[in-house]
Amino acid sequence: MKDYSFFSSSIGLGHVTRDIAIVNNFKNVSINFVTGNSAAKILKK
Repeated sequence: MKDYSFFSSSIGLGHVTRDIAIVNNFKNVSINFVTGNSAAKILKK
């Protein structure tokens, strides 16, 4: 399994929701998100 860090802008929440849709299509990949506080709350859900 490969590990990747994925930066998601915390300016507006549209960025993080699109990024989640993108990474949900990855196979055999471990994703770590790097983002600000407001987007982190979305990612925890």
